[in-house]
Amino acid sequence: MLLIWVLQSANILDENAGLKKQVEDFMKEKEAALKERLLKNIQEIHGIKVVKFCAPLPAEVVKNIAFQLRGEITENLFFVAGSIDNGKPMLTVMLSDNLVAGGLKAGNPGERSCQVDSRWRRWPTSLCNRRR
Repeated sequence: MLLIWVLQSANILDENAGLKKQVEDFMKEKEAALKERLLKNIQEIHGIKVVKFCAPLPAEVVKNIAFQLRGEITENLFFVAGSIDNGKPMLTVMLSDNLVAGGLKAGNPGERSCQVDSRWRRWPTSLCNRRR
């Protein structure tokens, strides 16, 4: 009886591991599809390639997409993503190396301010989606 239970438990663990692998593969496919969609929808503002999106994605997925885009777009990249992970809102910003070398920082990318989520942040006005 104990041997049967051990074998059944081992089968369940193997099945669980297989299902986890399927979920990981599915998430990687979705991540790649989102990255391709973002690449097709790049906006260029004053010579800067702006990639922006908002989606309920885990932080790890957003980070992976940001680094993949940074690897493909090596110059003049401004990446910003709004997301929710485990019920917590997040804002992810990544700049290409040449923009950082030019003096921009992800925490302070511009001189003019715009209102973001009822708080004042220092963002270039041209990168804000506010109505005048």
